[in-house]
Amino acid sequence: MKLKLKFDELFKYTNLIFLKALIQDKHTFFLVDTGCSFSTINEDYVKNVLNLDIQEDKTNDITSFNKVYKINSTITLTDVSFVKHKMVLDVDFKIADLSELLNDFYNSLGLKLSGILGGDFLDKNNIVINYKDKIIEYENND
Repeated sequence: MKLKLKFDELFKYTNLIFLKALIQDKHTFFLVDTGCSFSTINEDYVKNVLNLDIQEDKTNDITSFNKVYKINSTITLTDVSFVKHKMVLDVDFKIADLSELLNDFYNSLGLKLSGILGGDFLDKNNIVINYKDKIIEYENND
């Protein structure tokens, strides 16, 4: 079945795409960034909201919004539900301190983000973004 997800209402204020998600019964928002290679989640969110331990395994760099962030680990979160939608997926995230970037979004839009859904997420899940109609198309296996 093909699902058509409307961009979050905040799209009318900016040209960026946000999706509301539910992780472990906790609501949050993610920025969809087609220019970011990897999905990234804020280290503080993983530790203090999801209460998960982070096993540091390697250090890489990732660039988003012209800033370089140090990646210190990876995590797979299962059953991430995109609220108001029937899209429930496992998402692989790089873990990084995105506090500065996420604070900028909060200060400018009043939106508390937890991370970025990047190109790996879009590719793995065969997601198509339709800017004209402001929808994201996702085809599940049901």
